[in-house]
Amino acid sequence: FDLFLFLGFFNLLGRQTYVLVLAVVLYLCITQQKTILFNLNSAAMFSWVVIYFVWTLLTYGLSISQLLFPIVAFSLYMLGIGCTNCRNTETEFAKIYLIAATGMLANGILNFALNLRKYGWDFGGRRVLIDIWDGELLATGQAAFFVPIIGIMYYIFVIMGNGGTNRERWIKAGYILGCLLSIVYNIMSASRYVLYVSIVLLVLCAVVDILWQKNTEKLSRLLKLLSIVCVVIVLYNVNLFGFKSWFENSALANRLENIESQGEDTAFTSEARIAQIKDVLSNIGLYLWGGKPTGYEFIHNTWLSSLNSGGILTALPLLIFSISNIAVSISVMKRTSRGIALFVLGSVISIYGFMMIEPVIESARGLFYFFCLEAGMLNGMDYQLRLKSSESALEVL
Repeated sequence: FDLFLFLGFFNLLGRQTYVLVLAVVLYLCITQQKTILFNLNSAAMFSWVVIYFVWTLLTYGLSISQLLFPIVAFSLYMLGIGCTNCRNTETEFAKIYLIAATGMLANGILNFALNLRKYGWDFGGRRVLIDIWDGELLATGQAAFFVPIIGIMYYIFVIMGNGGTNRERWIKAGYILGCLLSIVYNIMSASRYVLYVSIVLLVLCAVVDILWQKNTEKLSRLLKLLSIVCVVIVLYNVNLFGFKSWFENSALANRLENIESQGEDTAFTSEARIAQIKDVLSNIGLYLWGGKPTGYEFIHNTWLSSLNSGGILTALPLLIFSISNIAVSISVMKRTSRGIALFVLGSVISIYGFMMIEPVIESARGLFYFFCLEAGMLNGMDYQLRLKSSESALEVL
């Protein structure tokens, strides 16, 4: 099962959906855990699946690959519940998460090597890069491979493998290398999200970790470090030693600013994305029944893009499910250990942040599958942690 799950998220031979179907079937065959949790989270997910399936049938007809998408997404959600609704819930959560995230990371790194060999170190200024299985993908699809692993970057750097065996230290070193390659690849392909979110999450998780441990000495050190960073930013802005002028004219700055060297349109720029989202929100009435009313093929926001395509009937259950999943994540972080709490915090922010700026369902379905799997695992873990809290309370009484 672990192998099929890895190969599914690795998108083996470009047949991700079908390999994940095999993983789900295999899980159902070997496990005795057939758990269904009836709550808002599950109800919203089930509603989205039914409505999206009907919409897909009406839109695409009897297209097996399209019709399987919502079914596999729901199956992974239920699989996640089953995997973590057990006594060793935290261990299972981390294990399954890492298996799936490693599959996506491996696909992304192979793409890095393939494009490096084909186009050279700067990829010839290209944003549309080749996927080892599917031919060409937009940068959105390339960046999505690294979102889950970057989300747990702080956990990997600070908590993973502490006091462990040599094997565990080598595993940690491998994940650190994977994180660094992720950042390099995304800078080279002019995709800024992975770089920015890794910086934000390292700082945020460090602050939360220090507050969690109530370690005033570490907090003082962190504040001093942040003060130094602020001073550096000020010196940069005043162009000390001409460093700002040099950097702004460098190739790296061009990539971070998303300047298209091939003269493409500005659809990828932050300003264009914000303008697009504002346009949709200001004309929300036009989008209630979907059908891409203003001609946008997709919107750079997963929930608004769902509204654009399928209307309020597909977007609302997905929005409720997403909000409910945030509530479940907060509940898990309150009840779990320090390491898993930081794990969940980083992963949820990383995935939701990407969904806020990209149409994940249209351009990165592997990440949406991952989102559903993690949501199910968080739901199962929350149930078990609540159960343990209740048992502890009864023991006290």
